[in-house]
Amino acid sequence: MLEYTYVNHPASEKRQAIKINTGEYEGIVFHYNQVSFYEEDDTPHVKFDYDILSGDDPNTEEFTNLLGDIVVDILEREFKTAEQGVLVDESDYRKDDTKQPSEE
Repeated sequence: MLEYTYVNHPASEKRQAIKINTGEYEGIVFHYNQVSFYEEDDTPHVKFDYDILSGDDPNTEEFTNLLGDIVVDILEREFKTAEQGVLVDESDYRKDDTKQPSEE
């Protein structure tokens, strides 16, 4: 079972820091930089990079797979919050760091 929480971290001002709560990597705090998705041979894949904010980077395939599982878990949770899924339209994109949508 994936157990992680969102945390505040001074080194992660513009990204959400995540802390792993259990298992071999317990206590590691990180944030994702860029996440993208692609398909290869009809199989979906996720590609991402990350920064370790607290703890040592294990830099193993097992750790990378765990971070991939967390990305997928976050997306599944977000899609489950709305009955019809998540609708993204132009008003959701912001031109700056404000919390309000950009006016066109």
